[in-house]
Parts: sequence; C-alpha cells; structure tokens
Amino acid sequence: MTKTYEIPLEVLVCQPPSEAAIATLELAKLPLSFEIERNPRDEAALLLTVAAEVEHALMVQYLYAAYSVRDDQTNHETRGRVRSLYQRLAQLAREEMGHLMTVQNLLHLIGAPLNFEREDSPFESKLYPFRFKLEPLSKQSLAKYITAERPAEQGDIDDKTWQRLLYIAKIARRANDGRPIQHVGAIYERLIELFGNAEEGLKDQ
Repeated sequence: MTKTYEIPLEVLVCQPPSEAAIATLELAKLPLSFEIERNPRDEAALLLTVAAEVEHALMVQYLYAAYSVRDDQTNHETRGRVRSLYQRLAQLAREEMGHLMTVQNLLHLIGAPLNFEREDSPFESKLYPFRFKLEPLSKQSLAKYITAERPAEQGDIDDKTWQRLLYIAKIARRANDGRPIQHVGAIYERLIELFGNAEEGLKDQ
C-alpha cells in the first residue's frame, strides 16, 4: 500500500554568521509517494533531483531569452551591443547545460536515477527560484535571473552593489507575481556539506 509522507526539508538552510536563515526549504513540504529514511544519501538524491530540474528550467528560459533578442538593428553600434547581449545569454545557457550534466554525474555517482525533467508552470515550491515562464528578455525577466543567481547574503559585496541588488530583487518579486525569488545557491550549499563532510555526510560504501 502506497503511503504519502511529508518530508520537512529544513536541511537546506544556509546559516550565515548572523544566524539569519535565508529562504529555506523548511517551509516547503514535498509529498512523497514512498517511505524514505532521513539519511545523507537519500537527502542528496532528493536535492540533486531538484537541482536537475532547476538547471534544466533555467537553461530553457535563458535560451528563450537569448533568441528573443533582435539582431536586425540598422545602427552599427546598437547592433554590436545587441549581439553582445545575445552572446552573454547564450553563454549562460551553456553554463546551465554544464551544471545539468554535473548534477547528472553526481546522481549517477550515488546510484540515484538520472533526472532530465523540469518544472512546469504554474508549479510552485520553495525549492524552485521562480515560476517557470518562457518570455522575451526584459528588465523584469532579467531581474528574476539576477536575483536567483546572486548570493543570498551580502558577504564581500560592496554596499553600493548590494543596494542595487536589493532594488533588483524588488523588481524580480513583482515580476514573479509578488512571490519572493529563491536563491539557487541554497541547494548547492547543502550538497557541498553532504559530499564534503566525511563524518556526517556521504560515505563510501
């Protein structure tokens, strides 16, 4: 008989020195249709599966945004700037492809099934940075990409740049139907702990 359990994902909490937790998976409950023990390998498999869907979704959205940039400008200078913008977006998409393959390799390493699915709109979860949406490049869509990819805490970022990033985050939230943007790095923070901690993390069997 299949039972559904809700696993609280508080494991994905980044604790900065100030002990102020960033957007966590503690608020997200994943309904799972199978029984699962809370051990490092299962936790890593779950987070890597989510990471694969996040990278896949970002890759598709970056590609769509790149090909939405028109290169038929008559002004030579404008055409050059537009071409540069396209190349940057295309490079971001290629980087996401690399991230996706790295995640697949890690899934294979721990013996978990590979995952090439991606989130679909209007699916919502604290696990995903923002609602999936194929849209032309705009200030609003770019704000979502920047906010999702930036660090959750200021760290070494200078005050002026950080204030600009916070302003961009407000634009991103409005563009995401008023919902806050989650930071992709939170998933990898926890995965680094799992793969790097010899005592409490993953161990060679």
